[in-house]
Amino acid sequence: MRQQSGGGYELRFAVNYLSGFLLTTLLLPLIRAAAPARIVNVSSAGQQAIDFDDVMLTHSYSGVRAYCQSKLAQVMFTFDLARIIQRGAMQPHDDTGGGVVFCGVEDAGIGV
Repeated sequence: MRQQSGGGYELRFAVNYLSGFLLTTLLLPLIRAAAPARIVNVSSAGQQAIDFDDVMLTHSYSGVRAYCQSKLAQVMFTFDLARIIQRGAMQPHDDTGGGVVFCGVEDAGIGV
């Protein structure tokens, strides 16, 4: 079932891509000032071509497709961010790794 964010965007796209894009963009001046700094985007091996005629998937919705498109958008943003930073003191990093990245969440009793 297709869900929307409070702003009217497809929910997975909003959570997986737009939120990170917005947060990074808003914090970029502070991150630059705190150099050396690193921005880490955690993505997924599950990626799918983005339908730019229906990015919000209003015409043909699939939860898996929504997830995969949002993750590709995130990776694309990481490459764009690298160009924006232009090898400054910050290092963007997309940690797809082709597997699972353990970050201590499993120890907090949260099901992952």
